[in-house]
Amino acid sequence: MSTISIPNFTHKESEAIAEKLLGEYGFIEKGILPIDIELLANKRKCYVSVIPGVYRNRGVKGIAWKNTSNGRFEILIDEDHYTNDDKSYRFTIAEELAHSILHSSFFENISTIEQRILFEKNLDEEDHRRFEMQAKRFANHLLLPTSLFLPKIEEWMKQNSKIIDKFYYKSSGLLILEVANKTELLFDSSVFIIKRALSRFMEKDFTIGDYLLKKYKP
Repeated sequence: MSTISIPNFTHKESEAIAEKLLGEYGFIEKGILPIDIELLANKRKCYVSVIPGVYRNRGVKGIAWKNTSNGRFEILIDEDHYTNDDKSYRFTIAEELAHSILHSSFFENISTIEQRILFEKNLDEEDHRRFEMQAKRFANHLLLPTSLFLPKIEEWMKQNSKIIDKFYYKSSGLLILEVANKTELLFDSSVFIIKRALSRFMEKDFTIGDYLLKKYKP
């Protein structure tokens, strides 16, 4: 196992970087959720290739690496995952795009996909946890940026106060799950992605559910 210096990105820093990036490419101005993550990747010149057998042969659904032959980042996505997992494959692309943005310096000396996979496998437990956590967090900010997601979820909660009331005395986890299930069509995103977006809004001394209820309950 190897130890490397993984940079620290807080929620606020991840949010700021994502919002700036999306703003530069015109996604915030358009106001459409979820963000077209493949289009964003292409605009970043990090091209997505759908390849059969990525998961079967390499054990991953998606992988970002820097192709040294052309000097650009590429994202390989497993064909079955891309074809059959309509919403979750977007998160895979977003997560790999996040690695190419946040962790690009680690890929400079990696010349093959196999080396890229081995790099991650060789990280010690704590470094691997931070490496993946940062990418997943950033991916969620890319798909459902706060500046667009927050007003929409606030409006939905005001219009669905009965659902909020029903879960007022229940756990925050149940509340978030219920809201995520009810807004899956609204955000055209998986429950998993919406739950992660909702979990951003937590203040010290409040559970997630208490925070949402106090902030949005009419």
